[in-house]
Amino acid sequence: MFRRLLHLEPGQLSRALPFFCLYLLLFAALSLLDGLSLALFLKQVGTARLPLVYSVAAAGVFLAVAAYMVSAERFDTGTVFAAIILVPAIALVVALTALASGGSRLEWLGAVFICREVGMTMVLLHFGNFLRDFFPQSDLARIMPFVYAGGRLGSLAGGSILEWMSGPVGLEPLLGVVVLLFVAATGVMLAIRRRYSLVADARNTVTSVAPVSLRDFARLVFTDPLLWWITISTIAYFACRTFVLFRYSGFFEEAFPDEVALSAFLGRYVQVATLASVVIQLVLAARGIGWVGLGTAHATYGLLMALAAALVAMPVTLTTAVFARFVEVELRYSLRNPVSQLTVNLFPRPIRLRARAWSLGLLIPVSTFAASVAIAALQRAGLPAAVGGTTAILGVGYFLATLGLRRTLGRRDDTNS
Repeated sequence: MFRRLLHLEPGQLSRALPFFCLYLLLFAALSLLDGLSLALFLKQVGTARLPLVYSVAAAGVFLAVAAYMVSAERFDTGTVFAAIILVPAIALVVALTALASGGSRLEWLGAVFICREVGMTMVLLHFGNFLRDFFPQSDLARIMPFVYAGGRLGSLAGGSILEWMSGPVGLEPLLGVVVLLFVAATGVMLAIRRRYSLVADARNTVTSVAPVSLRDFARLVFTDPLLWWITISTIAYFACRTFVLFRYSGFFEEAFPDEVALSAFLGRYVQVATLASVVIQLVLAARGIGWVGLGTAHATYGLLMALAAALVAMPVTLTTAVFARFVEVELRYSLRNPVSQLTVNLFPRPIRLRARAWSLGLLIPVSTFAASVAIAALQRAGLPAAVGGTTAILGVGYFLATLGLRRTLGRRDDTNS
């Protein structure tokens, strides 16, 4: 009964459950870190410095993905994943120590914020490939929504900790809980590596069909329509996302008196929003993708993001801020990311690896950096209204890009049939 509700085949539930638990732990840590980093930075440093930390985070993501591309070809999947999880944990320990010693709030709270951005990007970059190593492509359309729902439940746990413990314990000590969750996730990941074997095509190390350089892959972007629209939609999305995040973050900074009040609100919000997103992911995502296809699923999220951008382009209220954050965060994880991963999985494995690195290692940092510079320039020029107008324009641009992606996916289906 439960298996049928989740749209899973016999045997898939028991095999997918450890991956579900791993994603739960990772997102409990990342969700808790998200609320802590945002509340601490907004209330102790201020929204005005967000473009600066966005820019540095973009540079950090670029360097981290470059290191990943080198190490992923030299080390096994488990070793790489352990590094992805434990490096942010070590960085948080260093930041905690520096804050306790009276270090600069801008530098070290900025480092916590950057740690969250880089850590999230690297988990998303590697987890899809890690999952693909243990399941054939034919199983992923059913497996991925269930496994990714573990992340949503992890977010629920992180939100509960944030709401109920931020007052009694304090925000900075809760960063230690994030470290413990990262360590626990590392243990589960290593246990999976010991228990399960790789699928046949994951053991195939032949990469002669893959582009041999970034230059070659860039040429492929201009010759393969699907890669082209993935590129355009990714650039448009993360530029839009940066502006939307800036707009609703400014409202949160002004609406709450201190970081404890803001963190408690974010904790309550995460719990309610996560429950809604879990329903979307567990019950609607797998069936919806099967019914309407990947292209329409992309376009649906694009329309919602365009609506969120239009709403926060105007004077922001609590309702519009919450809606924008729900689309930008919760629906990104429960709808956009699984759909994007399934789209990239249409490519052969060597190209798939490079396509993920192309998006997460180059397109996202460059788009985020450019959007951050634009926000800072508009703020410095005394044109806050232009920030809102640009947000709305970027939302429309992203939606149009998803329509191009939808059309290309439809043509690909027609060709394959």
